[in-house]
Amino acid sequence: MGKSGKFIYAIVLGILLLAPVAVAKLPASEQEPEVITVSAAASLTEAFTDIASQFEEKNPGTDVNLSFAGSGDLRMQIEEGVPIDVFASADQRQMEILINKTLIENSSRKDFAQNSLVLIVPENSTLNITDLEDLANPEIKKISIGNPETAPVGEYSRLALNEACLWGKLEKKLVLAEDVKLVLEKVEKGEVDAGFVYMTDAKAAQPCTIKVIASVPVNTTISYPIAVVSSSEHKEKAQKFIDFVTGEEGQKILEKYGFTVSDAITVSAAASLTEAFTDISSQFEKENPGMDINLSFAGSGDLRMQIEEGDPVDVFASADQLQMDILDNESLIDNSSRENFAQNSLVLIVPKNSTLNITDLKDLAAPEVKKISIGNPETAPVGEYSRLALNEAGLWSQLENKLVLAEDVKQVLAKVEKEKVDAGFVYMTDAKAAQPCTIKTITSVPVSTPINYPIAVVSSSEQKEEAQEFLDFVTGEEGQEILEAYGFTVSDCEAV
Repeated sequence: MGKSGKFIYAIVLGILLLAPVAVAKLPASEQEPEVITVSAAASLTEAFTDIASQFEEKNPGTDVNLSFAGSGDLRMQIEEGVPIDVFASADQRQMEILINKTLIENSSRKDFAQNSLVLIVPENSTLNITDLEDLANPEIKKISIGNPETAPVGEYSRLALNEACLWGKLEKKLVLAEDVKLVLEKVEKGEVDAGFVYMTDAKAAQPCTIKVIASVPVNTTISYPIAVVSSSEHKEKAQKFIDFVTGEEGQKILEKYGFTVSDAITVSAAASLTEAFTDISSQFEKENPGMDINLSFAGSGDLRMQIEEGDPVDVFASADQLQMDILDNESLIDNSSRENFAQNSLVLIVPKNSTLNITDLKDLAAPEVKKISIGNPETAPVGEYSRLALNEAGLWSQLENKLVLAEDVKQVLAKVEKEKVDAGFVYMTDAKAAQPCTIKTITSVPVSTPINYPIAVVSSSEQKEEAQEFLDFVTGEEGQEILEAYGFTVSDCEAV
């Protein structure tokens, strides 16, 4: 090759060698964006659409591809090898299945939001539906829930109906939907008489299409976990998206759409504290801007089991000492924070229009008295106090076949209010909170043990300082005044 040929060859070779460098130096805005695929529970549609938009604005060169469906369907997609980078589920079970199969980066997993279950009906419904028990009425023909096998909202609905002893009665009326958005749509269009959705979805409904009838108690916290999928080829970006969701901006967006965000203090309290603690938490939030309270009410035994199962709870307030003692013995509460904060009393109530001659406990043994409601003694302290009182009166064995068990004191009260039983045992505070002109209190019921309410910080709480602040508010002057206003005794609580 001549000199001129070598010179031309060198120039061409130089251009070829420099070409990749030129491409590498293109501005980021001119490069192909890196796309991460986020598979999220259908209930996250509005919130995650907003979050993804904000994330993309703050991370030029990264696009978010969103896929929404029932969490179970999304989990199966990951199992089948569909390319997904981030998974956000509406329950812990779907995430656990993937973790057990090593399909999730466990170190990236984090709970980022909570929700609640509600019963909704079409806005123009003329049916008399005021609570879960009304769904058993013959005029109620169709009730929509998510498919319990694939949609967490369906599993939560099934759990709630089982706890209310209604699943067997309602199963033939159920219309299954693949996810919560389809349940909402069926109610909005009047295709069903009622449906179970998350509170966030009820808030996102089309205007003037539905109405929320009641909050539905569920014996587990509805918490949302998020994690990087093990097979992701974009793990760094995927983690960055998770950090955004769990960070300040993402949490504010979730809160805007009605979710309870992870920095809220979760307080699990006995059902009998519903009215008082709702008032207390409202006042606490007013006086402590930036601190939110997430309240969960149920039978104290059910709440204790939730804490044992690892549900994220910061403060536990029980209607008896037994449930707190169990947790204390298992080192699941911070014993130094434990304090009694209120007392209550047990009363016998009957429907307002009852014509039965019931004036004291012994009258409950009369043959015309057919049904008596008490709380389940295994999980609801009001039930254990009722059993203790009846045993002490020598009446338990005579009345056992007449007893109708309820999950908590509020369910006992509802049964008496609706005349579904002839009598019931509730706390004095619940009798005072009854619907007007629905019940009458027959007598105070003596119990050999004081009905003391203890409260404590849960050992696993990640917000112990804030949890203690709420506890101090409850036991302080303002909290005690509110409790007293709702009928609790606050001045002579025995020390723990």
